[in-house]
Amino acid sequence: MKKIKILFLTLFLIFTIFMAFFVYNQTKANPLDETVTITAEVLANVTINFTAIPEKRVPLTGNNSTQAYIEVRNVGSTTPIDTFGPIDTDNNGIYSSALPLTGITPGTYDVAVNGYSHLKLKKTVTLVSGLNNIDFTDAGTNPLLVGDAYGTGDNMVNSLDISYIQSQWGVIDSGVSDNRADVDENHQVNSMDVTKANANYGKVGD
Repeated sequence: MKKIKILFLTLFLIFTIFMAFFVYNQTKANPLDETVTITAEVLANVTINFTAIPEKRVPLTGNNSTQAYIEVRNVGSTTPIDTFGPIDTDNNGIYSSALPLTGITPGTYDVAVNGYSHLKLKKTVTLVSGLNNIDFTDAGTNPLLVGDAYGTGDNMVNSLDISYIQSQWGVIDSGVSDNRADVDENHQVNSMDVTKANANYGKVGD
C-alpha cells in the first residue's frame, strides 16, 4: 500500500510539472509571431520662393535686385536655426528657383530676410513640405530698410554705417559688384545715400 502511494505521488508530481511547462509554452511570446514595426524618418523637402523689395531705389521700378540672406528661427527667438545665402533676387526683388531649406522640417517658424545693406525683416510663417511662397515686403508696402552698410552688417543703422558711406563718396559702381554704400543702387555713392541711410539712423532690424 505504501508503494502505491509513493507511485501515485510521483505520477501526480510529474503531471503537475508537465502541465506547468505546457501552460508556460502557451503563454510565452513566440518571437516568430511578433510583428516588428520599423519607422523610417524621411526628411521633408521644404523649399521657398520669396519676394524682398528694398526701399528708396533709383530708379524705383525694375531696380529691386539684392543679395539676400534667409534666416530660419524658432518663433520668438533671435538665434537662427540656420542661415541660407547669399541668394540673388531679380530686378523685381523676387527669388523663384525654389531655395531648399536643408534640415528644416515642416512647422511654424520666424523666417527673416535681409539684403546686402538692409535691416532684417521677419515673418512668422508655417512651412509645409514642398514649395512655400513668402512675400516679406507685402507687395512693396513694407520694404527692406536701407542703411546697414558697414562690414557684413550688424542689423542696425548707426555711426559706423554713415561713416562708411561717407568714406565711399564719389565711388562709381559699374554694376559688376554690389557696393554696400550705394544704398539706393543708382551706381554712385553720393549725398543721397547718406540722406537715405540717416533716415533710418538708430533703427534695429527684426
